Amino acid sequence: MDQRFQRLELAVGAHQAEKWTPWARGKLQEHRLLARTNTIVMRSNTQGLVRQLNDNVYTIDLEAKICSCIVFQENGIPCSHAITTIFARPNRNLTSYMPESLSILTWKKTYTSNFPLIDISDLTKLPLSECHPPLTRVPRGRPKKERFRKDKIRGPRGEAAAQAIAEPARDADDEVWSPYHCSTCGQRGHFSTTCKRPHD
Repeated sequence: MDQRFQRLELAVGAHQAEKWTPWARGKLQEHRLLARTNTIVMRSNTQGLVRQLNDNVYTIDLEAKICSCIVFQENGIPCSHAITTIFARPNRNLTSYMPESLSILTWKKTYTSNFPLIDISDLTKLPLSECHPPLTRVPRGRPKKERFRKDKIRGPRGEAAAQAIAEPARDADDEVWSPYHCSTCGQRGHFSTTCKRPHD
């Protein structure tokens, strides 16, 4: 509500000579600065091809208020290409191409009237079921480390590592190669914390 009252003060305190909102005037000034470097080739009284300094060409139709850059259709404020086309015509009038929704009069009407009160005495509570959290299963403890097979990984460098890779497996449990070994049973592929042999 505080923001609404602040906007109401800005709208009421706007100068009588100003026709458009401050935001619309800022956008229009920005587009006018960009339009200074454009060149245009008129195809008709309301259509033209506008070329920028970077050689980009845009098609503009003032009657339909359409530009190929889509900025004109975005908020109704003439883009730099539309302004170039407007000033290339004999009647240089930007006012007729500005949207009425961005005028000072519309701005004042928007914030002058109060919101109507809503009567909620007749509202009834809908028979909705209780809302419970989703059913998820989070395993306890630390996540299990993924092991990679010997033929699917890139072996470490060095003679000691090459010797460890070339060393034959001691038993069937050593089929999945791992540079780690258990301090309890001496086998590779697991630690003492996950060893199945009873600890001494």
